[in-house]
Amino acid sequence: MCDLPASRFISSHSPESELARLPAMQFQHRSGLKKSLAARALRHIVLAATLLFACLTAAPNMNWIWLDEMTQRAQDEPLPRISSVVWGALRAPWHLAAATARLAAGQGGRVTRLVAKLVMRKEEATAAELTGVMVDSAGGLNAFWVALLINSLAVLVLTLFFEIARGWHPLVYVRNEVGETRPSTISRLPCGWLAWLPTVINLTVDDVAGVVGLDAAMLLEFHHLALQILAVVGVPLIVVLCPLHYYFGGMADADQYSRLGMGNVAQGSSLCWLHAGVVWFVVLSAEALIFRAQRRFLDLRVRWLREMPVPRATTVMVEHIPAEYQSDKRLQDYIDNVFARTVVKEAYVIKKTGQLLKLEAKLASAKRELMELDFQWQRSGSIPERRPILTRASNLRRARKRDDFLYTGLSADTDLLLIQLAGDQMDGLDYFQKVAADTAALVQEERKRILEVASSGITDRSTGEVHSSSGFITFIHRRDAEIALQMTFRSHGWQFVMSRPPDPGDVLYSALLAGEAYSFLGQCIGYAAIAGLFLGYVPFIVLFSAVAQLETLRKVVPLLESIVQSWPVLHTVWNGLMASFALTLFMSFLPSCLMLISRRLFVLKAGRWCQLKLQMLYYYFLVVFVLLITAVGSSIFCTASNLVERPVSIFSLLASTMPKATQFYLCYFPLQWTSYVLELVRYQNLAKFVTMLTLCGQVAAKERSEPENQDYYGIGARSARDTLLLVIALVFCSLSPPICLVASMSFVVARVCYGYLLFYAEVRKPDQGGEFWCLQLQHLQHGLFIYVILMTGVLLQRASTSTPGVLAATSLFALASKYRRFHTEFKWQSLPFEDISQDLDHRKETSSRHSYVQPELCGES
Repeated sequence: MCDLPASRFISSHSPESELARLPAMQFQHRSGLKKSLAARALRHIVLAATLLFACLTAAPNMNWIWLDEMTQRAQDEPLPRISSVVWGALRAPWHLAAATARLAAGQGGRVTRLVAKLVMRKEEATAAELTGVMVDSAGGLNAFWVALLINSLAVLVLTLFFEIARGWHPLVYVRNEVGETRPSTISRLPCGWLAWLPTVINLTVDDVAGVVGLDAAMLLEFHHLALQILAVVGVPLIVVLCPLHYYFGGMADADQYSRLGMGNVAQGSSLCWLHAGVVWFVVLSAEALIFRAQRRFLDLRVRWLREMPVPRATTVMVEHIPAEYQSDKRLQDYIDNVFARTVVKEAYVIKKTGQLLKLEAKLASAKRELMELDFQWQRSGSIPERRPILTRASNLRRARKRDDFLYTGLSADTDLLLIQLAGDQMDGLDYFQKVAADTAALVQEERKRILEVASSGITDRSTGEVHSSSGFITFIHRRDAEIALQMTFRSHGWQFVMSRPPDPGDVLYSALLAGEAYSFLGQCIGYAAIAGLFLGYVPFIVLFSAVAQLETLRKVVPLLESIVQSWPVLHTVWNGLMASFALTLFMSFLPSCLMLISRRLFVLKAGRWCQLKLQMLYYYFLVVFVLLITAVGSSIFCTASNLVERPVSIFSLLASTMPKATQFYLCYFPLQWTSYVLELVRYQNLAKFVTMLTLCGQVAAKERSEPENQDYYGIGARSARDTLLLVIALVFCSLSPPICLVASMSFVVARVCYGYLLFYAEVRKPDQGGEFWCLQLQHLQHGLFIYVILMTGVLLQRASTSTPGVLAATSLFALASKYRRFHTEFKWQSLPFEDISQDLDHRKETSSRHSYVQPELCGES
């Protein structure tokens, strides 16, 4: 109980009247705990129901005959009596699930048709029409010029705002730990408007890798690779294909923009033979540049592995430790016995510190409250008469806002009532000082208890659940750590599972504490959630996207119809901006959903591993719902079902839909310029910083405003979006060569914005040594497969014979060979064993933490 100075209270109640309420308060604590657990369970149930609804409603016209066939086959086969009873028990929920799925499929098949009928006043509409991906039209070039003009003005305005905000609040735009590791030639940003631009442009890979890590350096290097590919591929296509399309295409009714692309190539034109060679040229040029860039990366990766800091370089992560070895001493002795010599420097088994984490959270919250009150008091002049006073009403408001800043084990309301036994008012500084001091004592006591149990060497069953089945083993020499990674310690494959550890400062210890059953169940539910989100995305976004279209608004709002008739230019402006804006806006919500699923369901052991998972998932979502949205039709499930039944139809499917949307993607790129500069402004961090300045000082406000949102602005989502832009440019480079020029400008803007953000503004993140880069190159090669399939289908439709299409299709074999070679030739995952013997001779980077011991047990949290 809190024992505060009586001089700070003004009593208006008798303590005896409040003491009588203590039993009720304890009952209130228990009921509050039950309500909290019930609310948490309810949230999980609602989430599961939402995901299930998304899965079921996104499967229109689904064929469930195979379920009936399976049950009928089981009924016809003779079964023993016991088996028939078991099968009958299992068949009832199976039939119920099948009936529910049929009902959902029947209703879900009408989702897009319902949107088309109610919003767009059509009986049928494709997903591309509903999401605003319009087909090419005569006014498409005007829409592009409008998009180019408006987004260019937006870039100028945002750049001006960035310079002004950087002058007002420099802490938001300059990392406060800039210093020792930065080269002297670029240690400080030059003063003046846009004076930083030449410095950012001249940054090299070594400069960035030495300051913020190889991951950030390779993200900028991907922009260089994109510019090289677009230059090597785009310049010849623009110089050669555009004049040929314009003068010898043969389509007299084509608009001015379409005459530059393949839309002007008539049926049976001899230019189809040239395009068959262009497909080979694009594939071989892009692959050559990819391989050259990967070879340069391999040198950087080997150097990064050599300089990997201790303890990460000499540590392995071990999971599924048997119960008899779940202690530090026993685990260390076991590994030494396996090697028949002393090889382990330190063995650490993850401890279950749930109560300690709760106490530390309360301590941190109390310190934060104390700092805010002290800052407010100092701003008022530190006058004793103006010391902050907490009243009963303010306490209750704080209790409703948070329940973790109090130091006892009871609920927040109970703590406040106990404090209020002394009166209605209290000194805020004294109160939170006492809370922080008492909570710190409880933290020390709980930490001491855990460490004493851990040092005793006794396993879980005798110590009250302190040790877990996961841990870290730090070896004396790196060679022994590499050997341990290749070893099979027991015939049971799921015991002593060794893997490479993440950065010590990036470990998610809560994931390591998750049990095997929870991990397996979480992965199953996670993949089901991804499938539900994937299948149910179109029906849930098309409504708002359709409403955002001008044609729809003109039918719904009669006043807008008259405005458009009076100002016809509004139609061009809207088509140039809103279609791509709506699609970009919808896709910006996906990273948060995917990261939520990755963190809660996929039990990933590090934050950067979550980013890798996000990059992979987000890229595939972007490809389907941005690049291939025209081929999806009204139902992604029906389209996928047709492709499974007839895989060869993918050529005609892409060829009949994607060439009609080149103008949309030409308008899509200028909007990305604005998006990149908007990231440079750091408006979210700026808003947090300005808000926190009213509560605390600049240093604390800087800490609370960092880092940026890692769902959308993390390296995973950024890598996926950059890869998509390059894939879009390559897929449409033959159909519309000018798109290479617009895409190149996008990567120039991205290089400048990300160069400043990563090198100067954002805090340094844990480094994976370029794994995001390798995943980007794999996704880029996947995009080349789409390009070849698309052009093969187009040539099969446009050429007088099938020979040009077959010639283009043969590049798939060369592309597959290159893709396989890419995975077999470059061994970047681990350091070559010949370098490991000389590991002590290599210079080492500074580690973020010097141990894999949990921060709360070291007093670092």
